[in-house]
Amino acid sequence: MKIHLFISENLYTWAYLRFLEKNFDISSSLFVFRRSIGFNFDYTAAVKERMIFAESNLQFLKKVVPLLKKSEKFYFHQLPYGPSLVLWYLYRGLLSRSAWIIWGGDVYIHREGGESLKKRVYEFLRRKIIPRIPVIASFIPGDFEIVRKIYNSKAKYMYSAYPLPVDFMGRDPGSENSSEATGKLILVGNSGNESNNHIEILNDLAFLRKSDVRIICPLSYSGNNEYIKSVSETGKKILGEIFEPLTSMLGTDEYLDLLSRIDIAVMNHERQQGLGNILPLMYFGKKVYLKSETTTCSYLRDLGCTVFDIESLKTRQDEFLTINKAELLKNREIISALLSKDRYIALWTLILT
Repeated sequence: MKIHLFISENLYTWAYLRFLEKNFDISSSLFVFRRSIGFNFDYTAAVKERMIFAESNLQFLKKVVPLLKKSEKFYFHQLPYGPSLVLWYLYRGLLSRSAWIIWGGDVYIHREGGESLKKRVYEFLRRKIIPRIPVIASFIPGDFEIVRKIYNSKAKYMYSAYPLPVDFMGRDPGSENSSEATGKLILVGNSGNESNNHIEILNDLAFLRKSDVRIICPLSYSGNNEYIKSVSETGKKILGEIFEPLTSMLGTDEYLDLLSRIDIAVMNHERQQGLGNILPLMYFGKKVYLKSETTTCSYLRDLGCTVFDIESLKTRQDEFLTINKAELLKNREIISALLSKDRYIALWTLILT
């Protein structure tokens, strides 16, 4: 028996279970969720009968731990953070049959380790737990390198990639990027979370205030209301009418249509984040700006993709609206090969064997 452990239901976990059912035998697998978001995902009957919900640590202790003791292998799809770390510390002997598939935030949470006594305790527990996990998989190799260095992990590294919730491969790439400056559609960030560092990048884009462009800022996903309101108001002050906060949740197809019409995207994250936006954008042949020090930027450049440095907005503003079609078409070819169905199946065959 193999057990998959998820923090909560979301579109990515739904897409992953759908992928597993279509391409693997799931009859001896269980899917454990610590939290339900109450969304009516269209799971098949075969998947539903393999799902377990254990929202409290007591439920997890009673329903799941006995199964883990009998399991052949279990997989953390994002390493938990919080009081449940105590449970994993107590049952750390089980970790020898585990694998951790990194999501991103579960690596970079270490940056908060000194903020409070509670977080110092959590970080202490992680330093006892993580070195015991024998296999760690991630889409971005640099994220594993951070784990290896900080937690003295000796784990075997495996490459992983989650199927995206909406299949954008083969879709119409949308509007033709042109070398003209007029009418450009610019995307800033991927959510209303503070990790987008919106205000900093909106100030950097102030030079566009009188340009014939539109700046779309998605704020409907994640983040708190006070911060989202602040970004909306500040964006209007800095950029005027060209700034358009997106505060209503779009359907996945509708949002992909928006991405296909974008010309330039600016993602001001300080860590690996926003891949669900970055990868479709690059497949659609869009110009993408990232922070060069992020593992995402390094990885994409190592693949041969052209990615632009956000710092250049301070010194090379005249180049921001210029688009080189040949470079971006090459990006599209690279992403197409990277995210093919056959590649997904090959990667997960290795991880799940």
